[in-house]
Amino acid sequence: QHEAAVASAREPVDHIKQALAEANARLLEEPTQTSTQLKDLDDAGVGYGMRDGRMVISIPQELTFGAGKADLSDAGKKALKAVAKTLKQNYAEGEYWIEGHTDNDPISKSKFATNRDLSLARAMAVLHCLVNDGGIADGQCVVTGWGPYRPVAANSSAKNKAKNRRVEIVVEMKK
Repeated sequence: QHEAAVASAREPVDHIKQALAEANARLLEEPTQTSTQLKDLDDAGVGYGMRDGRMVISIPQELTFGAGKADLSDAGKKALKAVAKTLKQNYAEGEYWIEGHTDNDPISKSKFATNRDLSLARAMAVLHCLVNDGGIADGQCVVTGWGPYRPVAANSSAKNKAKNRRVEIVVEMKK
């Protein structure tokens, strides 16, 4: 009887462990393109991978923006031209969800009132560059500002916080 109770109690834990393993596997999916098709992204220092069956291109803040700022750097503009080229070549029929992200440090020396405001302004700067300099159709783009609410790492160290400061372009292919 005791063993049955223990087995019964383990069932939900095993189910949660399985769900976690499946979720982690989805995060680690390899992109479907060959490395030569994404060489422009590699050369530009832009990250990419698959998440939930969608291509996600991740542009780190240190490549694109100064601390607390939403003005694109020259290196950021160059990287976004490579991103635009990749989108047009490999995902021309897609919709592009441009998502701004920040760490959870409170805004102190910036014209932005909140991290969400900053993340949205950065996403808009990326949109303008992709449309004006990269030839992406404005109507294919959606802009969101997540602020600190979708971290990819715990905000427990400077290195992890840097990972959270990014703009992601999630490609949603039309059915």
